[in-house]
Amino acid sequence: MSSSISSKRRTMTRRQFAGGFAALLACARGAPSLASPRPISFGVFSLFEPREMTLSADLPLLLRVDDRRFALSSEGGPVSLRVKGDHIQIRLSSEILLASRLRATSFEGGPTAVFLAVPPTTEHGGVERQFEAVIDIDLTGGRLRPVVSMDIETAVASIVAAESSVLAPEASFMAQAVASRSFLLAARTVHTGFDFCDTTHCQFLRGPAPVGSSATTTSARTEGLCLYYEGRPLAAMYSRSCSGRTCSLEELGLSVRDYPYYPVDCEFCLHHPEAWVRELDDKAQPPHGERERIAYARIHGWSALPSSSFVQRQKQLQGRGIGHGLGLCQRGAMAMARAGIGFDRIVAHYYPNTNIATLQT
Repeated sequence: MSSSISSKRRTMTRRQFAGGFAALLACARGAPSLASPRPISFGVFSLFEPREMTLSADLPLLLRVDDRRFALSSEGGPVSLRVKGDHIQIRLSSEILLASRLRATSFEGGPTAVFLAVPPTTEHGGVERQFEAVIDIDLTGGRLRPVVSMDIETAVASIVAAESSVLAPEASFMAQAVASRSFLLAARTVHTGFDFCDTTHCQFLRGPAPVGSSATTTSARTEGLCLYYEGRPLAAMYSRSCSGRTCSLEELGLSVRDYPYYPVDCEFCLHHPEAWVRELDDKAQPPHGERERIAYARIHGWSALPSSSFVQRQKQLQGRGIGHGLGLCQRGAMAMARAGIGFDRIVAHYYPNTNIATLQT
């Protein structure tokens, strides 16, 4: 299915995205070391607000529909779900049920491989994704709300696969894994009913990383490794590219909480920047600071101002970098890895005064 979303839909959902980003920065605070990490939950299809969905699997699974249980075989066809008043209408083969919630698990009650799909509508194209997780679907705000829960290492590998180029060197995969795991362990978000959404507002998440892929193998090699600052796990931020120098919270006009994000030089982006140019309309004024950039994006679209690193020449903005520029620069990390620098040195470069340690379990 196509995963395209119309510009009308993007404008609406980006307002929601932008509205929570500053709060996420404020709430991404270090937490005490976790003795036994619980499953991580993600609200998925956040940009679609679906009223209809299908659920299917290649293997048998257990469905819990309110207080009833059903065994679903792989030959039974997809389960159809749609909003019906204040309930979820669930079609199981020839049976139609009305319920408040649904859970899909393995027969043992644990994670299982499930396909979730949102059909095309007049507002956006359809999309299908696979998850290795426990699936919960309820009704929130007149929309279906699917939440997937998985162990942290499955989540880390999935995020690394979504965030990294398949051509990235091993060390940059490993650096990304450490940063992502640290974020999952330490960040506190504004969401209710799940830990993180599946967009870049929280953590970019897609399907499970393929077995034997670089994302899977390198994440496994860093299993349990977390980034610490002053004895606490750090909710490590990262972005696609920087301007040749990463940013501090103070430079972006954001309050300093548990970690100031010391600015560091990024040689690759300095000499090979992701440059961009944007034209201002007659009435628009360029924002100064990250919160102002987000507010600007609410009106003009998220791609209207890719970063806060720019200079203004009359009504033209000439900038460098994609994203907020805090912490790990993914393009810079790949270049360092290609130069033979290990993941621990890459992490130490972009997160000064931190250390990598194994999470105590």
